[in-house]
Amino acid sequence: MDRYARHVTLPWFGAEGAKKLQKSSVLVIGCGGTGCACSSFLVRAGLGTILLIDRDVVSLTDLHRQTLYEEADLDRLSMKVNSAMGALSRVNHETEIEAIPAEFGPENAGALVERVDLVVDCSDNFETRMLINDACLRYSTPWVHGACTGTSGIVIPFPRGGKACYRCVVGHIPGGATPPGAAPGILGPVAGVTGALEAAEAIKMLVAPREVRPRIIYFDSLSYTYETIEVRRKENCPACVGGRYDFLSGGLSRRAFMDPESGTAHIPLSGPLDLEAIRKRLTPTYTIEDLGRALLIVTREAEVILLADGAAIVRGVGDPEQAGCLLDTLLED
Repeated sequence: MDRYARHVTLPWFGAEGAKKLQKSSVLVIGCGGTGCACSSFLVRAGLGTILLIDRDVVSLTDLHRQTLYEEADLDRLSMKVNSAMGALSRVNHETEIEAIPAEFGPENAGALVERVDLVVDCSDNFETRMLINDACLRYSTPWVHGACTGTSGIVIPFPRGGKACYRCVVGHIPGGATPPGAAPGILGPVAGVTGALEAAEAIKMLVAPREVRPRIIYFDSLSYTYETIEVRRKENCPACVGGRYDFLSGGLSRRAFMDPESGTAHIPLSGPLDLEAIRKRLTPTYTIEDLGRALLIVTREAEVILLADGAAIVRGVGDPEQAGCLLDTLLED
């Protein structure tokens, strides 16, 4: 308990709070800037189990804000969840860490949310946030939303039994969303502050839930603005009032795109992959590394990561079409 002495001395936390954390589990969705900061603080606080889910790889422009990664991760295609798990395991060996290299989607949302005591949203798109909202409502799981861009960030805790949900706040998915690979600018420390605030709300919900109420926490580091706004339930909300979980029952839209930052193509495939069968078939020809629910395949043309949930990431090609041709070669029976 000496390790957490500075937490234990807080009146609302105490030794019982440390024990609660050690018995608690959290799912962190997204291992970008906010996910790195949030998961780091949760592990350092003595969380018992943390699940990390993300299907992206580390790129050069991630390093200014995503604090669990380093330049060595750029030498080859490195899944963020695997690099994050390695970094976090060196911080606290007592925390059980599970890396899930996959997309958080309707197919796995229910099973993942049911496994944990709390969910933290560190994703980067509205469809995923709506899905998180549906899943957490459906399984009565508290969660924390966080997002940031430019010099500002926002955090919203949704405790179990709260009187409002994320759909009450945003209503519907805003139009004109930023396409993949065209991310807006972000001041690095803003992602860290947002993730830290998410971790603080998560710890309070696990240890002292009475201290948390649904509210929007907004800050801007350029204008020195900090505001909190109470979240109120909308009487016509189809999710928390109507009990409709539209995003949990439908599929997320997935399309191929090229990420100019990392020079990688992201390709959705037609369905789940039998990685063991692929590994056995390709091992005589290519260098293959098992990444846990994913395979890294090194060819003469490119590096390829195949994900068990049915997606591929390819570095070393000019566009998604070339990546698709290479994948056809690798996946043909």
